[in-house]
Amino acid sequence: MNGIKHEVTWNNLMALFTSLSLGITNNDLNKIVMGEEIINKTDTDGDGLTDTQENVYKTNPNNPDTDGDGYTDGDEVKNGYDPTIIGGAKLPMIKREEPINDRGSTLITYWDGKLKVEILLSILSWDWSNDAISDTLTDKQKSQIRGYDIQIRRIQEEGSGLHYGIGGFFQISSENFNFPYNVYINIKYTDDEIKGVDENELSLYEEIETEDGYEWVKLDSNVNLELNTVTAKIDRTGTYTAGVKYNPEKIDLDEDGLTDAQEKNIYKTDPDKQDTDEDGYLDGEEVKNGYDPTIAGSARL
Repeated sequence: MNGIKHEVTWNNLMALFTSLSLGITNNDLNKIVMGEEIINKTDTDGDGLTDTQENVYKTNPNNPDTDGDGYTDGDEVKNGYDPTIIGGAKLPMIKREEPINDRGSTLITYWDGKLKVEILLSILSWDWSNDAISDTLTDKQKSQIRGYDIQIRRIQEEGSGLHYGIGGFFQISSENFNFPYNVYINIKYTDDEIKGVDENELSLYEEIETEDGYEWVKLDSNVNLELNTVTAKIDRTGTYTAGVKYNPEKIDLDEDGLTDAQEKNIYKTDPDKQDTDEDGYLDGEEVKNGYDPTIAGSARL
């Protein structure tokens, strides 16, 4: 599979922090040190912020409650409040959106101005079939390979009761990011992927391990019909995709113009093969023009 490894770096995050934060300059941001260095720095007033962090937030390193509102500077920053202003002023909300494949899908992260350590996310993306079909193969061989791919997908979808893999699959992993912030995955799909599907019923799903194996669990999702995207908040690493309840009366997996139910129950065509009789015409085209899609030649229905 052709995966995409995607890293969100400290420098990228801080560049955005600089452009959107209020009252924090590049010089201030350059004073922030990384990882264990932050943890090991001195906290002179014991307020939960290191002296280095106090310098960034413009707080008093010798006063645990700079604005005198009864909350320590560290507690205020931890909860997203500005430790220099009395009255519940919030630290600026920041949004970062980055691509996670070449089809327009993105990972969106919001945070409320808190300091961050380096975040490293690895994101592997793939579709139902990422294998290239060699041009040296005959048309019949290519058709057979596509048929096998569709057959595998059909077995999976009928078993799960879910028409999924819309927009692709995304496996997110990280060694040092535990999703303490608002993180959303935004999957973009094409019109061809949702033929026979009610877009309003689309949702994102997370793959969960169970005693019997794995199952796809539906997430609260938002569909944007204009942008062809479906978005959901995620709170952990894992594998995600978009899908909808599998309905053979509407789904046409081999994209030949006949629904899966029509192929199986009415015309007795191969639901995993676009051209059942291999006469060069799609099953749906033959039915539309009154021909039998199971017999090569000009047999009429």
